Amino acid sequence: MDKKQLQQLFWDVDEDNLASLEGKTVITRVFFCGTFAHIQGVFSSYDKHTIQEVFRNLKSGAISPRRYDYFSLILL
Repeated sequence: MDKKQLQQLFWDVDEDNLASLEGKTVITRVFFCGTFAHIQGVFSSYDKHTIQEVFRNLKSGAISPRRYDYFSLILL
């Protein structure tokens, strides 16, 4: 993902620390509040297995049911 997309998702993180974010953290934030462009960025930056693993490990209720259904169609 590019720096601009990361800044949009991580408004609460200092700009200098964006590069040090773990992949799991980025993917989880995209699940929670990402746009379609962010989703595309994640799929171009991380392999599908990693994204699936993060999705499977989400706690129940971590994302809205609508988002859960959408991602389950793509990932499961």
